[in-house]
Amino acid sequence: MKTQLFALALWCISVQLLAQSRDPSLSSNGEKVVYTSMVGSINQVFVMAPDGSNQTQVTKLEMSCYYPFLSPDGNKILFMVLKDEKTIICTIDLDGSDFRILMEGDHEYADPHWSPDGEKIIYYSDEDGNNEIYLMDANGENSKRITNNEVSDQTPSISPDGEKIVFVSNRDGNNEIYTMNIDGTEVKRLTNDPRSDRVPSWSPDGRKVIWYSREPSSVVVAGSSWDGAEIYEVGVDGKNRKQLTSNCYRDHGPVYSPDGEKVFFTSGKTGKRGVFSMNVDGTEVRQLTFSKD
Repeated sequence: MKTQLFALALWCISVQLLAQSRDPSLSSNGEKVVYTSMVGSINQVFVMAPDGSNQTQVTKLEMSCYYPFLSPDGNKILFMVLKDEKTIICTIDLDGSDFRILMEGDHEYADPHWSPDGEKIIYYSDEDGNNEIYLMDANGENSKRITNNEVSDQTPSISPDGEKIVFVSNRDGNNEIYTMNIDGTEVKRLTNDPRSDRVPSWSPDGRKVIWYSREPSSVVVAGSSWDGAEIYEVGVDGKNRKQLTSNCYRDHGPVYSPDGEKVFFTSGKTGKRGVFSMNVDGTEVRQLTFSKD
């Protein structure tokens, strides 16, 4: 497990050198997109309109930021920060004020998401020996562990009705997508893939899950496990699985728009990572951010 966490830290550091723009997510009204982009050698949080206009820097930290999410009321941004080779959980107001560290320490605190009512934050941590999923109040207090396994449970997200959690676990020997009740009961596996499934997210109606996978396909470039990473969706019953992207580049971090008609994601298809959007069927792909170097 320590090896996995050290790899996570190294991955985060490498992203500082490779990424340009990434990690998009939308406000609940669909009017704003938050994402991260490089400023010098630091990944900072930005906000823009869904068409890519009005790009504005929010954070001005000396630490790299990842995976920002706007609160349901649109006033705060929840995100992960790499500090001293450990990931911590932070919030900041949309206007860049009131930066706060909610969770930090000698362990990893990673991939936080808001609950639909904005009163809770779900995340994962290794503070009890291996990656487990936790739920805490929005102010960082009253943390409660949801899972208890000898394997890694991570990247959780709460369903729109607040009753389910989707997450990644290797409890069956490979990183697969699972769902469970908010209290950790009734665990159900949705995927059964030969390669790694990562970072699932709910559709607005709670009927589907979207994620990215590094599984084999005819477009995978030999010698790179990340070339050919594609975006998929599946029903919460495990049926109607669909592949939404198919190219030789890393497509990852997908999220739905609030109306469920579009998907926003990160891709390296132009040679440098940027934020893209597409229709939910994978058509009309549009690049929203562009490298300035």
